[in-house]
Amino acid sequence: MKKTLLLWLCLITIGCYAQERKIPFNGILKDFNEKPIKKARIYIKNPRSYAMSNKLGAFGLTNVNYADTLHIVIKKQTYQVPIEHKRSIVILLDTESGKYSTREDFVLLDKRFDHVSHRERNLGAIISGEKLRQTNSNNLLEALAGKVPGLNITKNEQGGVAKANMRGINSFNSDTTPIFVLDGTVISTIDTLPLHDIDYIEVLKDASYYGSRGSNGAILIFTKIY
Repeated sequence: MKKTLLLWLCLITIGCYAQERKIPFNGILKDFNEKPIKKARIYIKNPRSYAMSNKLGAFGLTNVNYADTLHIVIKKQTYQVPIEHKRSIVILLDTESGKYSTREDFVLLDKRFDHVSHRERNLGAIISGEKLRQTNSNNLLEALAGKVPGLNITKNEQGGVAKANMRGINSFNSDTTPIFVLDGTVISTIDTLPLHDIDYIEVLKDASYYGSRGSNGAILIFTKIY
């Protein structure tokens, strides 16, 4: 009787451990024609722990549970795809109907943290939209002032547009302005972006995968999902 009870308790413990165990997780997102879906925001439970699919549709996450569900945001539309105990995943998604199919890909297991390591190494700060709105500023850059170590916000002497740089002001001719990315799309300015639409912002110390300007850092803006 005691042996049976002990075995039962061990099985419960192992089961709970398997349910809670966190793993590195890689995936690829494509449509049903096997064409990669890029710039999709993919997260699990907490939108601030997310991945962005690259030009190959590849993405990576950390702290993933076997029983979690992927939330995939494409052009304000959210799709839910259960992981169902897969250790890696290839997703074929029809964005019009919402239908999908999944399969495990063991080649992706060998990638380990390849798809997530760059962002995690260079993450400077995450600031919620609510915190920005508490500044009572109508300008996003001015609202960011003092909230990110290494991010300098300066105003034009004539009261013009505020400017940002990640590593301090270098030479007169050197452009140290970070790149601005709105919901996965690179934009030239954020001066007219309304703060009430912002869900949260991430500041990256290096985002060279966006091109040469990305080496100055990036301000990633994510708007609310209604």
